[in-house]
Amino acid sequence: MAASRDMIAEEEVFYAQVESYLERKEYQRKGRCVRFSAVKAKDRANEEGLITWTIDLSYWRFCDLIEGGWITESVQKKINKRDKSWYELKVTWEGEKADGYAYLTFSEDSPRYFTLLSCTPVVASTSPTKPLLGTSDPVADITALGFATTTAIDMNFGTGAAWTLWTFHVGQGMCSLLSDGKENGILLDAGAGTPVKRPDYLKKCPVMINQLRDKLMGLKQVDMVLSHADRDHWSLVAWDSVLRDQIRTIYIPHDAKEFTLALKDKAVKSKVTELSNEFTYQLSGGGTLRILRSDPKSKDDNSNCLVAVYECGKKEHLVLQSGDYVYKDMGQDTKTAIRQLKDGGYTAIVVPHHGDEASAKNVFPPHTADKSIAFFSAGDNDQYGHPTDASKAAHEAAHFKIISDKNCLSIMAVQLAP
Repeated sequence: MAASRDMIAEEEVFYAQVESYLERKEYQRKGRCVRFSAVKAKDRANEEGLITWTIDLSYWRFCDLIEGGWITESVQKKINKRDKSWYELKVTWEGEKADGYAYLTFSEDSPRYFTLLSCTPVVASTSPTKPLLGTSDPVADITALGFATTTAIDMNFGTGAAWTLWTFHVGQGMCSLLSDGKENGILLDAGAGTPVKRPDYLKKCPVMINQLRDKLMGLKQVDMVLSHADRDHWSLVAWDSVLRDQIRTIYIPHDAKEFTLALKDKAVKSKVTELSNEFTYQLSGGGTLRILRSDPKSKDDNSNCLVAVYECGKKEHLVLQSGDYVYKDMGQDTKTAIRQLKDGGYTAIVVPHHGDEASAKNVFPPHTADKSIAFFSAGDNDQYGHPTDASKAAHEAAHFKIISDKNCLSIMAVQLAP
């Protein structure tokens, strides 16, 4: 006898792009997972954007489906070398918590748990059962959905009050705020990650202090400069609707990534503007925030980026935040303004790429030995191992004062300038 309709598990199909093969689940048993940005195959999109989902799929289940059989070390290495590929994921919402979970990216929704039925690579020649925008190629449809672009000009910004630059312990992420303390602010990235986790943030977990939210309170005009599109540099914008509503514009590097799926979500797409050139915020009080568009010799998601350099009005503080663009590569950039950064004497640096192995090379010089700050914005994700001992040792050898707390459970502020 055929099963009744009520007994049939609900099936869903997603088109999903790999964000990372090296994540830890936030809602299940903290095991390793592959993280995807995804859209439902049945959904439609328009110029206002998409509705995106975040999917965390068991790494071992993914390996087994893609390669089949026993998961050997060679199979793991092969999968880890894959680029940010697209897959068609078929799941059933069964509540078994077996293979992973999904939630609307820009929401406070709890996750829905699923059993994975299939995981099939999607290539350009694959025809979907129901295309998103009416063509025969779902990936091309999604990619074709673009952002506003600008050739920005220098702008005056601020109320006349003194500016302060803060950076924050956000776990495996990066976030800084330049603010006049009254009405205006500029976020330099706004991401977080383990041990600062989405479920704790959304629940306003009693042990989690949020000094970023405190310092944003009351600001009326907030811009955001996103160094590059990796989630650990923007996740707070997804988690926090109050922060999202405060932001006027999100500047991202023009053409820096083949596709930035989550940022095309309807919740933020209208705010996102691609920036193709250098421009400067002329801050009240005489300070400047220069935003430099990289032109690296070797382009990847980390080096194809926006670099921020803050100098206070009295020229006493020079602070660098380059996202994941490391010193050696900046020193070889084809743009003179970025190559010359290696000659600066910095009162503070947010260490590139969370203090990875590459950030131990060609460390830029401090302004004042043993007083200038090297801030490591890194967490306890053991798949990454940031910050590395090599990077901390290299910054100590360059006579920076090290600030690093990879196990900080709260969003705590550190003042970098003045």
